[in-house]
Amino acid sequence: MIEKTQLEKIETKLDSVEKSTDGTIKLIFNTGFHCVLIPGKNNTSSNSDFKNKYTLCVSSQVGCAMGCTFCLTAKMGFMRNLSADEIVLQFDCALEHLCSLYNIDMSKLSNGKNSKGVCYASELITSIVYMGMGEPFNNYDNVVSSISSIHETYCYSFSKITVSTSGVIPSMKKFIDLDWKVHLAISFHSGFQEVRDRLMPFLSRWKIDELVEICNLYSEKFRDKIMVEYIMIKGITDSKKNLEKLLSLGFSKMTNFNLIPLNGTMELEGKTYYCSDNETLDNFHSTLRDAGFKCFTRKNMGEDIEAACGMLNQND
Repeated sequence: MIEKTQLEKIETKLDSVEKSTDGTIKLIFNTGFHCVLIPGKNNTSSNSDFKNKYTLCVSSQVGCAMGCTFCLTAKMGFMRNLSADEIVLQFDCALEHLCSLYNIDMSKLSNGKNSKGVCYASELITSIVYMGMGEPFNNYDNVVSSISSIHETYCYSFSKITVSTSGVIPSMKKFIDLDWKVHLAISFHSGFQEVRDRLMPFLSRWKIDELVEICNLYSEKFRDKIMVEYIMIKGITDSKKNLEKLLSLGFSKMTNFNLIPLNGTMELEGKTYYCSDNETLDNFHSTLRDAGFKCFTRKNMGEDIEAACGMLNQND
């Protein structure tokens, strides 16, 4: 464990890289945080110079103060905010690693576009998601500064960036007022207040009706779909009553639902919980779609290197 006084004397840099059997790449930094490159389908666009493409999942903090029971990062507790430079460094190092992997000239990625006017950096890393370690809106200024820096340095479009929050409403409102058209995702996880409070105990100050209201505000203002993330935990979030409650909350049809199978197990109040079974996942998925929403089930990537959703922790 690196003490804060020691940290001030250490230059943050990439320490090591781990690769999953499914192609996911975890970049491990020497001061206690990680980012993850998630492979997508090969790029077949005629406007692209690169065949391979990735989503980059970046961290905003070392540890997290929100205490979500299903997340290993939360078990670390909050240690510190990342600086804007440390967040941007994750993007820089991810690009450098991919350039080395695929023998690409790194120099043309900075502030450059190809002959068809497409940003080079966004051809290789097609999207950035602030979904790694930490609550981005508890580090608001540095997160906003990092987005601005990546946008300006690499001509990277705001529309290719998503910030995921557990529901820090004051910062969500402030972020929406920036008018950047950066995508928003919210870790929602239950339509029942008492269940959400059990799963996310430090979020109880903000109520579900407030969260739905701000989700709809975002969709109405930008005419864009907000992503509502919903964890599938057998016996807690996946019952018929849970599904009916979710449908009754008044989400705009501009809402996308992202069902997230629980990775590993979860200990709560002396009991062990597991992921929902495939039949239940499929039923949630089809019912939400039949109700007029877009719905996606997240594919678990990088489990074997502890890089999947909710698995990032300081394991050195």
